[in-house]
Amino acid sequence: MIAKLSKFIQSLEGSKKYNKYFLYAQIIRNERAKRKLTLAEMAKGICSVSYLCKFEKNDIIADEAYIRAIFEKVNLDFDLVGRNILVDGVKNALRAYLANDLESIEILYNSIDDSIFNAQNNLIKCFYYLTKQNYVEFKDTIKTIDNIKDTLLLDDVGVFFFLVVQYYIDTRQYREARTILRETEHLKYEIPELNWLILEQNFNVGFELRNQQKLFCFYDEITKTNHIAYPNIRKTFSRAKILYSISERNYKKALNEFELLNYKTIPENYHLDLKYWQLATYLRGEDYIRVFDEINDNKLYLEPKFLCLFLLSAFYIKDDNYVSVACEVAENYSLDEVNRHDKAFIKFMLLYLNGKYKHEYVEFLKEKILPTRKKFTHFIYSPIYLEMYVDYLRQASRYKEAAKLLVEEYEEQFI
Repeated sequence: MIAKLSKFIQSLEGSKKYNKYFLYAQIIRNERAKRKLTLAEMAKGICSVSYLCKFEKNDIIADEAYIRAIFEKVNLDFDLVGRNILVDGVKNALRAYLANDLESIEILYNSIDDSIFNAQNNLIKCFYYLTKQNYVEFKDTIKTIDNIKDTLLLDDVGVFFFLVVQYYIDTRQYREARTILRETEHLKYEIPELNWLILEQNFNVGFELRNQQKLFCFYDEITKTNHIAYPNIRKTFSRAKILYSISERNYKKALNEFELLNYKTIPENYHLDLKYWQLATYLRGEDYIRVFDEINDNKLYLEPKFLCLFLLSAFYIKDDNYVSVACEVAENYSLDEVNRHDKAFIKFMLLYLNGKYKHEYVEFLKEKILPTRKKFTHFIYSPIYLEMYVDYLRQASRYKEAAKLLVEEYEEQFI
């Protein structure tokens, strides 16, 4: 999604200084890309190709007469430049995103004036598209920013990287997210909210890819973040993931911490998400009936992610009555609005729990899950898929193939 990432990072590490004409460079670079003009076509009759190239990369301070001439050539109003930038717009979008204030992000989005291009307004659009899960518009806008990324100020570069990584996290492409985080880990930004959010991204990627060293390292950094502007609820969710991680070897500690949670002190709009982590931890602690009963009694299965836990608890209980109840709920569930990962897991569990023939769920794994195993990961579903498929391979005496999968999975945790 980011073209020539390594080369771009290297350019940030050099002595390059951002000059006052970066907004003009952004506009000209973007306009040329929109019109599919070459550097030679844009520069013809105005300046040399090398001059325009250096200006577009923000390497020189161009003569204003040349800039005006290029604007006239493509019918752009020179006097509009910079006037449609929202004051602290990107910073306010970051703060709203950190606080999960979706309404403020929408207000910012609706305040955008597109009379002339600027990168900051497009960054704000990307925040909005992420919160709406409008990934088509998001990727189109990111592509537009990517085309002019040489002209961005450093903090805007950081926001650009953050948004791309967050897209990969939201779509469960954690290996792609990890690649960008590694390439950019040495970059530091002046906006504290941006640094906090990137810290969380590193933590979440470590969690999902089961890299315990990185997970606890970044969690330690999160706990040290004591700024009043950093929401405590975000620390609560980070702690919930830590409890899930340690529950396999210290379930009693995880159980006690979750049971001491006072939901009255937590904003109501976070209750269900926190309950999910609590039940996922109970499931990992082999408290299967408790998970099943709590989801069933409170009809939490109306949310897809809870339905997945519901089916999984029935699978582990291995009692026909529990399996029957869970399958009946899942079979009557509309999957139209369910995200691809929950939907795939629900279909897989139904095939496994209802299927009389092993080949049905094995074929589903081969056709729908395994081809994308290295691209998409889920902290609960991915290990289940692997466990089921390795078990099938063992029973089929395909030991080398099973061993290879297990070794790949083990090595992935230390990359």
